[in-house]
Amino acid sequence: MRRNQLYNKLLGNDYVFSVLTKLFSVFVGIFHAAFLARFLGPELKGVSASITSIVSVGCILVTCGIHQAFPYYRKKDSSKNFLNKFCSTTLIVYSVLFVLAGIISFLIPAGIVIRVSILLIPVFGYETIINYVFLIEHPKKRNLTNLISSIAETIVLLLFWVLLKPNNFLMIICISIAIIIRAIASTVCVKFRFTYKELSFGYLWELLKFGWIPMIALLLTMLNSRLDIIMLNGFTFISAYQVGIYSTGVGLADKALFIPDAIREILLGKLVSGKEEDEVAKACRLGVFISTLITVFILVFGKLVIRVLFGDEYLTAYSIAIVCTLGTVFMVFIKMISQYNIVHKKQLTNMFLLAGAVVLNVLLNLWLVPFCGVLGTAIASLVSHFICGMSFVLFFSVKTKTRILDLIFVRKDDLRIISNFIKNTYKSN
Repeated sequence: MRRNQLYNKLLGNDYVFSVLTKLFSVFVGIFHAAFLARFLGPELKGVSASITSIVSVGCILVTCGIHQAFPYYRKKDSSKNFLNKFCSTTLIVYSVLFVLAGIISFLIPAGIVIRVSILLIPVFGYETIINYVFLIEHPKKRNLTNLISSIAETIVLLLFWVLLKPNNFLMIICISIAIIIRAIASTVCVKFRFTYKELSFGYLWELLKFGWIPMIALLLTMLNSRLDIIMLNGFTFISAYQVGIYSTGVGLADKALFIPDAIREILLGKLVSGKEEDEVAKACRLGVFISTLITVFILVFGKLVIRVLFGDEYLTAYSIAIVCTLGTVFMVFIKMISQYNIVHKKQLTNMFLLAGAVVLNVLLNLWLVPFCGVLGTAIASLVSHFICGMSFVLFFSVKTKTRILDLIFVRKDDLRIISNFIKNTYKSN
């Protein structure tokens, strides 16, 4: 009986369940990053970071914002037929793209970074769309499935580290295994009925017309977080070893956004179901509070974490982690408010604000990297995140008549659902 009560409490509130799964994902993600870094070493880690950065940007281009169109059309049409048509179209299109990518990757005269990136882009693109649909249709099941795939990926990396020596083929497996697991699991769990009869260029064009502006906004968001590693590859005096060190620091800093990302995902579903400005403000407050706590933890214990988990050869990543972690707090505003803009068809606002941040990021990189090396890239990211995040805050505050303080400082009511959950869980035990 008590076990059933605890289970119901875990699943009873979307925010609590999503936050708990993401909290566990933080620990899984840290060990995953540690095993990956130790198995590959800094140089091969730099190569893998370059591939994943290029693939992350490339898959946004090949998805063309189609998944961003899904919440809008799903809100208008909740029928099973729409789900079947949308998912079937996605599966067919990206199967064709994967075959074409395989041919191009085999034929072009390029290095491993470009070849592998071309091959993986359609796979990552399909997973992005179908996992997004999974999020909208079954948010709690999707979070749990993603967590399981991360655990499986981490176990595989541990076995690689213990049993095998690193090489390019194993590096590719390390990059893609979790994505493949999530793509398969999402396809199965969404439970759509495959159909090809209703596939038409007119339907694709309708999705693309909606999706191209969100695609640009998402591309600009990704560039704000991935542009650093891509640009570092353009500087001849920056080695793959240094990129590997930098990517380790950035990866540790990104852990501060795990739980805010969970809040953002649930926020999207609530906005689609009719929630409005107050829900966005609450999500911002919770996200800032939680990311600040994680930021303080990284600032205090980051060097110890790097030494224990990654090894002494990665210790120089600590300064990178400090600078990048400070910027994650401002990323919370971008993530939450951009979801509100997407649902309310204010994608142009996202695009203009993010474009300004990307331009600033590029200029700061060109100026700082020659003087500060990889630390200059971290500083450029911090400045651009701060300016972009506060721009989103000012826009939302003016547009919705919401006080800026209501977006920043957490309230007791915001934390009550979590505190009540902890108290009730304790009592049930």
